[in-house]
Amino acid sequence: MKEILDGPGIPSILPRTSASSWFKPLTSRVDFDVPKRWLQLCSSLHKCHRLIEEVGPSRLIDCNARVIIPTGQTANSAYVTLSYVWGSSAKDDTASIPALETTSWILPEELPKTIEDAITVTQELGYRYLWVDKYCIDQSRSEDFISQVQQMDLIYRNSVLTIIDAAGHDPFKGLPGVRPDSRSPIQPSVSVGDYELYSTMHRPEWDIKTSRWSTRAWTYQEGLLSRRRLIFTAQQMYFECQGVYCKEALDFPTDGLQELHLDSPKKGHSLHEDFRRANGMGVFPFRLIGANVWEIYARMTEYSGRSLTRDDDILNGILGLFRYTGRTRYPIINLWGLPYRL
Repeated sequence: MKEILDGPGIPSILPRTSASSWFKPLTSRVDFDVPKRWLQLCSSLHKCHRLIEEVGPSRLIDCNARVIIPTGQTANSAYVTLSYVWGSSAKDDTASIPALETTSWILPEELPKTIEDAITVTQELGYRYLWVDKYCIDQSRSEDFISQVQQMDLIYRNSVLTIIDAAGHDPFKGLPGVRPDSRSPIQPSVSVGDYELYSTMHRPEWDIKTSRWSTRAWTYQEGLLSRRRLIFTAQQMYFECQGVYCKEALDFPTDGLQELHLDSPKKGHSLHEDFRRANGMGVFPFRLIGANVWEIYARMTEYSGRSLTRDDDILNGILGLFRYTGRTRYPIINLWGLPYRL
């Protein structure tokens, strides 16, 4: 009992005979029905799933055919994006990618595990197309690289979901729980009469904020600009959109989660916002990039504290955020005289 009460997370009572408990024992493999319910909840209650503009990346991975194709061949189909840490020892298997304006390119037979797992997640959630910078940007052509880097706000905000690897230091470890026995959640539990007492584990927000992913400059705008995020930590999955956050070990019924989104009498305000601010919950700022100069300044401060492999990428790593601030209802195009619109 002491191990449960003193262990990570909040101790949770799970009736042994109940099949509808809110508290879900973690297993070595992900139950993809869980993130499907999260996405359905978001689609039914929020505006997160709506496209910002009818613009997207120039190329996508067709997960079924395992080829990279121009987006003109996808008929504006929904796509998923991946955010991960490149690492310093990534094998360069993208050098032979041809110009893809009129042709497709077959993916290598052996992909880094994180990218292979992202393909699996995309298919398990019912989608076909995936955007991964390593394969969907021609790294050898500077004009293609700059063009796509400048479109990062549209690439991530127009995707239906961003998969985030917050467990690895490079793309070779894989997403925990996607492959059989690819994670070993040590979840303390004890039987007490007709009940099981479980730990709900570490708050995944803490694991994400202290991850390697959260230290890298390139991943900053990828997470911030995304409308819906499915994050893999070493212990469990975590979902956060602009209206809700869910973790795998607490499988709340969707009708209960809906109560957090009832509008209060104050227009544009919600009980969810009050609850989140009062409890310091969530990974990303509630107002995301922000709507005034002070919030934008806070985002610049956060970005400046992140690390880059190449110092000359410091501007490229945030071009998407710059573009976004210039296209809002009240555009911010400079910060104390420094131009934003590039």
